[in-house]
Amino acid sequence: MDKIKILAIAPYWGMASVMKQVGQNRNDIELTVKLGNYKTCLEVLREEPDYRYDAIVSRGGTAELLRTAASIPVVEIDVSVYDVLRCLKSAQHYLEKFAVVGFSGITECAVQLSAMMQYDFTVCTITAESDIKGELQRLRDQGVELILCDRVSMVNAEELGMNAMFLSSDEASIAAAFDEAVHVCAKYGHFQKQNAALQKLLGVLAPGTSLFTPGGRLIFSNLEQQPGWVGLVEQIQMMLPCLTVGNEPVQRELEWKGELLFLSAFGLEHCGQRCLCIQVRQAQTMPVETGKGVTITHRNEPLFNDVSRVGCAVLVGEIGRRIPAYYQSIWPVLILGETGTGKDTVASILYRNGPFHERMMVTVDCQVLTPRRWKALLSRDSSPFFRTGITIYLRSVDRLENETAEELFRFMEQSNLCQRNRLLFSGVLDRPDIEDEYVLTYLKNHFSTVVLRLPALRQRRQDIPGITALYINQLNMELGKGIIGFASEAMALFQQFGFDGNLAQLSRMMRTLMLTTPGPYIQAEEVRKLIREELPQRSQLLPRGFAAVNLNQSLEAINYDIVRLVLEEEAGNRCRAAKRVDVCRSTVWNMLKRNKES
Repeated sequence: MDKIKILAIAPYWGMASVMKQVGQNRNDIELTVKLGNYKTCLEVLREEPDYRYDAIVSRGGTAELLRTAASIPVVEIDVSVYDVLRCLKSAQHYLEKFAVVGFSGITECAVQLSAMMQYDFTVCTITAESDIKGELQRLRDQGVELILCDRVSMVNAEELGMNAMFLSSDEASIAAAFDEAVHVCAKYGHFQKQNAALQKLLGVLAPGTSLFTPGGRLIFSNLEQQPGWVGLVEQIQMMLPCLTVGNEPVQRELEWKGELLFLSAFGLEHCGQRCLCIQVRQAQTMPVETGKGVTITHRNEPLFNDVSRVGCAVLVGEIGRRIPAYYQSIWPVLILGETGTGKDTVASILYRNGPFHERMMVTVDCQVLTPRRWKALLSRDSSPFFRTGITIYLRSVDRLENETAEELFRFMEQSNLCQRNRLLFSGVLDRPDIEDEYVLTYLKNHFSTVVLRLPALRQRRQDIPGITALYINQLNMELGKGIIGFASEAMALFQQFGFDGNLAQLSRMMRTLMLTTPGPYIQAEEVRKLIREELPQRSQLLPRGFAAVNLNQSLEAINYDIVRLVLEEEAGNRCRAAKRVDVCRSTVWNMLKRNKES
């Protein structure tokens, strides 16, 4: 008997590793493992039209969605009672209300555990993908702040600004799913031959074509074979109500990742029914100019795609309850906080839940732009500042030179930039007097700007147990581990630590602890050792704001060293450096020039 060709979709790296290990011990299957979700699976099937799989193995909501979209059998990896119990134990460290959300394969186990263990939490069963966002919004309105769920529900929760923990599956469940796939393929192999014939027929359609049933189900698409169009078919699927046609073609424009696309929709007979065919081509328009310091983000791009980021930790506790009040603000929002408090993440969350979330967000990094680039942004037609109906995020606006800031503010006033677009700003509070300086003072007092302050981690120590619970869940997925949490003494030590680097430092320390912890709980000695490593000798000897200077040199060299150190603290801003050392800007410039650093 030929080997069964299985395409296994793993939502996280740890499951992919286990799948490969199980597959190596079997001689009845030929296993291909891909890391991703149901979209990843569909991309694989489209990109390899001559390579036929016999079955797909996945889990949770991804498997449910694939059953409606894929033309080959889909076998779901079950979530065991132990899988749910392990995640519930970790969630107990979270101080707010939480709920288990997912398709029946997940929630049935949760209901059993709730009854047996007398756990107090909400269980919400999903029957269709279209129900997920509405159910999550209902739970959020009821005060639920943490969701235990599968990957599909996790993505929707993060888009709504809710924290989420992923329910992972063990090796036994994966092996059982492979057994089921072999059994199914033995019974239904003849359907695969029919599918191969259909794919060969549809493969001759022109590039940029999608075909939908009258009910809106995708039959075929080769859109994602085009560079930059990955994910476009889902966007078109949401537009189907306005593309429904009678006898005449319908044409629409769509902005996609900074380019304007032209959609043509017309009816096409297929398998005895009148289907909808959509063809896409690029329209002639001026794209948004990107490059160093200017980037474009789209809402359909994942927000928490890297567990090393501060991620959804900013949504824990009191600050997490305040942030949603800014979602639909029609006024510019100035996000202030120390380094590492999650300002970029908050800006992304405000964009995704804001009035222009269906269109792009353009991030302008004020810290890296040169004067020439600023001049181009304030004058060229391709600049995002000349667009309307988008979100513009000016990152580290406090790092602007005063002259550049004056030009920007003058342009904002003359062009009605705030009325045409949604503006977000961020500023780094790296010293007490920073808010008194020109840039931030002007922003706070003009353009009807509202301020959102992100507290330092030392000011929200009560949130640390909930934040670490989220990181443990995320890193378990990344590393394929099953760590439950901190021992009580270890958590007490962790909460007492200063965290000068805030959430960014906590993230780094959590990765180290997760890598080095051998057992199910992080112990106090491991935390003590890491804290000692995080306190370098120099920081113990010198208070904040002090630095070591070599006094065994000339007075001019000493003055140069002082200016250089202050300039480093001011991120290269010569105006602020000159003000701190009480000299004029030209003196700083001449000193650097003499030392060949101008």
